[in-house]
Amino acid sequence: MPAKQALSSEPVTKKTLEGRTVLVTRSPERAEQFVQQLESLGAAIILFPTVETSPPDSWNECDSCISSLNNYDYIVFTSANAAHYFLGRAKSFDAKLSTFRKKTVFVVGEETRRAIESFGLAAITFDEAHNAKKLGEALRRVDVKNKRILFPKGNLASGDLTSILRKSGAVVDEIVTYLTRLPPGTNAESARKLFSQNRIDVITFFSPSSVHNLLSVLPKEFLSTATIAAIGGTTAEAARDAFLTVKIVADRPTADQLAAAIARFYE
Repeated sequence: MPAKQALSSEPVTKKTLEGRTVLVTRSPERAEQFVQQLESLGAAIILFPTVETSPPDSWNECDSCISSLNNYDYIVFTSANAAHYFLGRAKSFDAKLSTFRKKTVFVVGEETRRAIESFGLAAITFDEAHNAKKLGEALRRVDVKNKRILFPKGNLASGDLTSILRKSGAVVDEIVTYLTRLPPGTNAESARKLFSQNRIDVITFFSPSSVHNLLSVLPKEFLSTATIAAIGGTTAEAARDAFLTVKIVADRPTADQLAAAIARFYE
């Protein structure tokens, strides 16, 4: 788990979430710090993971790219999961992360940057690049024409970044480094009961997949009684596309900022 950090807005010391129940759709291991922050503000937490990640069915394509890493000018990551799976594979595959230190790595968001740094590598972020599309637009200012770019990603990643880079003249190789799915054995009956009793005040979403997967087991009507909170613009857009009303969006796409945004909403 990344090191604990304080909420980046002004600290909220009063129990602004006292009496509120928050449904957290992130996996327990990734939600630990977020849950602690909300509990410190008085919230009751219900963990209901809607996303599970796993390695790809085959590492062949990934291994091939790792072996030919010197052929790439840049590497881009749009999620912490992509970084952990790809760099974890690279470390076990050849144990030569020194090759990566010679590469320019661009990432979306602070969590992805921290994931890169956990492997002893450096990454470049852009303040305005809060999602894959914005990163593509930011990279237009970089000389990407005729550059070879490696894009490790999840199987459900948007095609916006690749499209923008290719239109800018870059050669982009996409490789799937992890799979996203609804956790097997997910039982929505308990969540249905809580929603039917209007006991859920806030639903937190951390990715478009978390939105889609929750809606695959719970009717949209159940969610209409709760306040929807999204970690960033891309996730908020996915929720709105599913005809959900989003009232809380983090200023920056991090769990810390989402906790701070929820606290401000109820101040």
